[in-house]
Amino acid sequence: FEHTKEVVEATKQIAAGYELSEREIEILILAAWFHDIGYIEGAEGHEERSCTYAATFLTENKYPADYITIILECIRATKIGAVPENLLEKILCDADLSHLGNKMYWEHCTRLRQELFLTQNIVMSEHEWVNFELDFITHHQYYTEVGHELFDKRKQKHIRQLIKHKMRLNPETVDLIEELEKKERKEDKKLKKIQQSLDNSGIKLKEIDLG
Repeated sequence: FEHTKEVVEATKQIAAGYELSEREIEILILAAWFHDIGYIEGAEGHEERSCTYAATFLTENKYPADYITIILECIRATKIGAVPENLLEKILCDADLSHLGNKMYWEHCTRLRQELFLTQNIVMSEHEWVNFELDFITHHQYYTEVGHELFDKRKQKHIRQLIKHKMRLNPETVDLIEELEKKERKEDKKLKKIQQSLDNSGIKLKEIDLG
């Protein structure tokens, strides 16, 4: 339920960056609330169960059929491996994985690891877990410009932290860790200098890729 609330808030946050109608925003928020409800019966196939629950509830409450179809398409777009085809689907997909680039990332990792053990009896070593996370997060992309602007910078920070954690699990890479941390400190200093120069010019720095 915590994840669902986070997705709803992220959906509102991303949607605010676009000129959407009140109806489109309503559709997105409904899709966000329903997108994981099928998870109560297990992870596998939960998107389709979520669609069933959503369709049943909304139909019983006389929600327009055409809009229900759009909501179901948004929910289906959140399935791993699916590719969103329009802006509403892209916004929900970005909101669903917004935790990859926000302050809740590490808490979400802990919850997911516990969930895998409790629901699927999957136990991973620390090496396996870090590799699992790195594989997923490095292959992920935000589909909307607003989602990218809001979450990608912190996501890249999490990737660097995962890489350092992986290195720490191998004593032979201690020197590489120190080198990476030194590079990050230099980048932080460079970023602060650029920001200071831009502030003096009245320009706000949103995001700069320093390599």
